[in-house]
Amino acid sequence: MVKPADNRYVVQRWVKTGQRSERQGCRLSDIERLMVRYNARGAMLGTRLQKLAQAYSRYGNPTLHDMLRDEGLVTNPKRTYAIYTEE
Repeated sequence: MVKPADNRYVVQRWVKTGQRSERQGCRLSDIERLMVRYNARGAMLGTRLQKLAQAYSRYGNPTLHDMLRDEGLVTNPKRTYAIYTEE
């Protein structure tokens, strides 16, 4: 059985080299197009939020969200709040 990450890599490779379109590659690999476009920003966001919270312990969620937004990591304050309260 092939892992989804491997399928994603194959489809991205096809698209990058111009052998197939994203739609054709996903159809051949039998995966959703959203899986190909997936990136691990959520994991990176959690670790970055932890680092900022440790460095600026007096800052609350709104200020940390503004700092993350300035770095281009988030656009939705509710998502930042959910990750902030989870950790």
